[in-house]
Amino acid sequence: PLCALPPRLESFDGFQLSVKRWTEKKKNIQKTNSLVDQISQRIFNDQIMLLERTFLLPQGLPGRDNYRHALFSPAKFDSYAGSAFPGLSDLLHGVSELNVEEKVLRFKEVRKHLSDLMIVFRQSSSWLSDEMEI
Repeated sequence: PLCALPPRLESFDGFQLSVKRWTEKKKNIQKTNSLVDQISQRIFNDQIMLLERTFLLPQGLPGRDNYRHALFSPAKFDSYAGSAFPGLSDLLHGVSELNVEEKVLRFKEVRKHLSDLMIVFRQSSSWLSDEMEI
């Protein structure tokens, strides 16, 4: 088996819920014009601006430490295209051509990278949470 999906889906679902709540809060703020002081405006703006940083992997993508964004980067095997979830795309590229031992090692890397993605989504969810209340 590739991996146990429920915990990974849980972290992604948590991020999705955080985005939904943040978006609803944004719409409510726009509707009621409740960001009247500069501090509240700054907190709200920082939340969305700095969210991008939570998607940076300190160690870089698997096999490409010069690219650190977990969600988007240039494709490794197609220099004209970008790639969503580039680490997974890179790791799964050509996997059908590997021998059994190489596949075992590759899927170990896939599980490690999925774990990194789970952490990224949990950090992102936390960043958008109500703990940084306006």
